[in-house]
Amino acid sequence: MFGQFVQPSEQDIARGPHLRASLLVEAPVPLGELPPAPPGPCDDLDENARRAVAVLARELNELLTPIVAQVEGPHPPVSAATGADA
Repeated sequence: MFGQFVQPSEQDIARGPHLRASLLVEAPVPLGELPPAPPGPCDDLDENARRAVAVLARELNELLTPIVAQVEGPHPPVSAATGADA
């Protein structure tokens, strides 16, 4: 199941302390700028699909950017004594 998130078992948690975290966001996404659905097959399907993806990407970016910034938060400076790079 490469690339898919699978809930870790108790054994996985005990064996590996570094697990991938997940976050579920349920929020309305304004869809007013989406192109109307075509009544049937049409020649400008590619253009409408590109516009729809651009609108969704913009709306999701506006919605999720502040959430991701809050989760990431400020990172404390790394001490030179630890030998780790910042």
